[in-house]
Amino acid sequence: MRSTMARAASVFFRSRSVIWTKGSFAAAAIAALLVGREAAAQSMPSEEPPAEASAPAPVETTPPVAPSEPAFPAPTPPAAAVTTAPPTFPFAKRGTILLSIDQALPLFSFGGVPATSQALVSTALGDSTARVLRPVVVDVLLTDRLTFGGSIFVQQTLTDSTLETHIGGGLVRVGGMFPLTSKLAVWPRLAGSYITSTKPEDFAYFQLSVDAKLLYAPRRSWAFSIGPSIDIPFDDRQHFTSGSPDHGVMPVATADNRLVRIGVSAGITGRLGRSGGDDEESADAELEPTLLIGIDRVVPLIRYTASSTKTNADEQTAKNFDVATAQLAAYSPQAPRLSVDYRTPFGLTVGMSGSVGWEKVSMDRRSLFPSPTGMTMVSYALSPRAGYYKSLTKGIAVWPRVGVTYVNSAIERSSGLDGDDDYHLGFDLDAFFVFSPTPGFGLLLGPSLEVPLTGKTEVAQKRAEYSVFSVGLAGGLVVGL
Repeated sequence: MRSTMARAASVFFRSRSVIWTKGSFAAAAIAALLVGREAAAQSMPSEEPPAEASAPAPVETTPPVAPSEPAFPAPTPPAAAVTTAPPTFPFAKRGTILLSIDQALPLFSFGGVPATSQALVSTALGDSTARVLRPVVVDVLLTDRLTFGGSIFVQQTLTDSTLETHIGGGLVRVGGMFPLTSKLAVWPRLAGSYITSTKPEDFAYFQLSVDAKLLYAPRRSWAFSIGPSIDIPFDDRQHFTSGSPDHGVMPVATADNRLVRIGVSAGITGRLGRSGGDDEESADAELEPTLLIGIDRVVPLIRYTASSTKTNADEQTAKNFDVATAQLAAYSPQAPRLSVDYRTPFGLTVGMSGSVGWEKVSMDRRSLFPSPTGMTMVSYALSPRAGYYKSLTKGIAVWPRVGVTYVNSAIERSSGLDGDDDYHLGFDLDAFFVFSPTPGFGLLLGPSLEVPLTGKTEVAQKRAEYSVFSVGLAGGLVVGL
């Protein structure tokens, strides 16, 4: 700016030395105008730079197309981390609580006979006797694999009776849950149990059991189980009596005369709690099962029973009031049985419970199999019924049922004695509540009534009328498909 003004002053003073004429004055005015324009042009950058001094306008360019494969691809997990991921079997989760009845359906067994004071051996097909121990066992998964559980079983008669029962015991077991697929798993277990009885027979023994169950879960709340088992008894105590009129009756104890028993059975295992974030389980909750499979009266909590045997000469009666958590010495009309019912869309149910079995028994202790001269028993039970299944609220339903029960038992002896052929026909009425901790798996609880209609038995090789009346509070288990 200062240089511009200096030049303008120089031009001005030089113009004074010339002769002031009309032409020279015009020239001086033109020179002054040119100097002023030059000064204005040099002072413009502080306000608006000239076009040639402005920054060049940005040029819009199209970004280059990315290559089809990046120069540095994202890292992928190793193949081993994908292939070794365990299947999501619904039970193999830490904290899961399971309830099982492993002997819901005995299939085959041979060896020593449990829950008796006699050293018997037998071979059995199916559910042939009420002396099958069916404890309800609760297991907890301490980890995703390790299970720990147990059960307490007891049956006690609180009244004086010729048929009173005093049996009790318990078991503890450990196992491992090994998933094969999302629906299959293997569950091997080791258990120790103790059982003692004073009536109707006097015995006590400790038993070590090993089994391996294959679980199939058609729904995420429960599973069928099937597999072999072996029971090894120890510390056996049995009491018999011996003596004469001169010396009196003396107790005689025998020990370690039991044999192992090997068998295969089917059962039901269900979950007692939900697992968070299980989408498949949420879908299960929307399903209404149409096929109901269960086992009735497996837990006879409270029961009053009156049995009568009547011949032409006399009549014998026995009245029992029992409390129990398992059925060890069952009355055949009210014995636990497997059941199947069909549920219509309107809630009506039609079904049947029953059992069938064959068993050969002998006193031979030299073999796990009975002798050819042993006693053979064939028994079966059928209980058709109809009912109405009504949901009251989420997880609670009521299921009243009515039907009849027919039980038949035939015994053949090879010793020349006549066989026995007993039967019972009665009217059944149940009013069970169904408590479902998980969708499709329910616990039955409610009153159960058995009214005799007709029956026959044999006493001292003579035919006699036989009847059993029973009423009580019982529990069971049911699953839905």
